[in-house]
Amino acid sequence: MMKIVNSPLVSAGLNSQASKPAGKESKESAPVPERTTKVDNFLDINNQLASSSDVDMEKVNQVRELIAEGNLTLDVDVLSDAILEMHRR
Repeated sequence: MMKIVNSPLVSAGLNSQASKPAGKESKESAPVPERTTKVDNFLDINNQLASSSDVDMEKVNQVRELIAEGNLTLDVDVLSDAILEMHRR
């Protein structure tokens, strides 16, 4: 008998508990299946990325300071080329 759980890991077949037959629990320390290790690694990486920011606030603050001081200079040609290149991707 298989336990049905509403979980993305179970529906993707990545939950090691969903694939174990009921009643065949072993008291011995069984080797950890490779996919369980991969799921654990994925969850660790996902948690690390969730807690990080895509924005470099140090650079943002530097630009704000330059703008406030009136010292920010822009090369319009370089800026326009960068914008066009970004939209070509």
